[in-house]
Amino acid sequence: MSTTTQQVTIILVTYNSKAIVGSALKTIPGGVPTIVVDNASSDGTVEYIRECFPQVEVIESPQNIGFGPANNIALERVETPFSLLMNPDACFVNSETIDDLLEAAERYPDAAILGPGIVDEHGQAQLTLPAPLLHRKEINRSTSFTMDNVAGDVCAFTLSGAVMFLRMSAFAEQAYYFDPNIFLYFEDDEICMRMRKAEYSLMLLPHITVMHLEGMSSPASLNIEVLKQRHKMFSHLYIRAKYVNLNETRMKAVRTLLRGSIVGFISLIIGNRRRYKMNVALCKASVEFLCARPE
Repeated sequence: MSTTTQQVTIILVTYNSKAIVGSALKTIPGGVPTIVVDNASSDGTVEYIRECFPQVEVIESPQNIGFGPANNIALERVETPFSLLMNPDACFVNSETIDDLLEAAERYPDAAILGPGIVDEHGQAQLTLPAPLLHRKEINRSTSFTMDNVAGDVCAFTLSGAVMFLRMSAFAEQAYYFDPNIFLYFEDDEICMRMRKAEYSLMLLPHITVMHLEGMSSPASLNIEVLKQRHKMFSHLYIRAKYVNLNETRMKAVRTLLRGSIVGFISLIIGNRRRYKMNVALCKASVEFLCARPE
């Protein structure tokens, strides 16, 4: 058994990802433990993986429980020292990539999470450290980096959830891996902020590159867009309340609810179906947040 197979478990979460997940699974080296958690896909994703990649462990969720909670299910089963989390549209993670990540983890023993540089299908660098969820002055964040403007490894404030390399021992005293209250969006911001608070570092490794076909994990549709709008707003409010100011965030939620109600009503009157649905999603997210309590 190779060093790689002894030390790393690869995890993917799928949701109607049949068209794209094979590209990622084909590049995984043989013998590396791989777990797919499927969020109740209806496009044959599970059947496809089991037929074409029988070595992959597939866990079926009876309903779509979200990205972070689905990852948590797999992470609880990991027995290796490290796990590599990949979106289904993250391709070409080969044995060299994994070996480089392991070497970097050895160089930075205080790093809870390491992130490779991310490029698109044309080899162009994507934003490796996305714009912060919270305002820069609120979290004392330094500048944002991309692969194009750094010369070496960077101790980062946050890392992209498209591909994350987790040191499992760093989470031994954490109550959870990803915050289970976050269904979708900004779960990577939250896990990074929490691990920094626990005094671990986060390392960006821009010269270890992984290709990411952004936005292709699930097929596009108005319903998917509306779902994303709703969860993006909820997650934004939830994390602001958790890490910045609960009362101010409640007021922001009330303002969002009022504005969404007004704009949504006008959109309904004039027959703008898309805008109506998007504002209804904002209203739902605001109500859900006002009824929730950040941990």
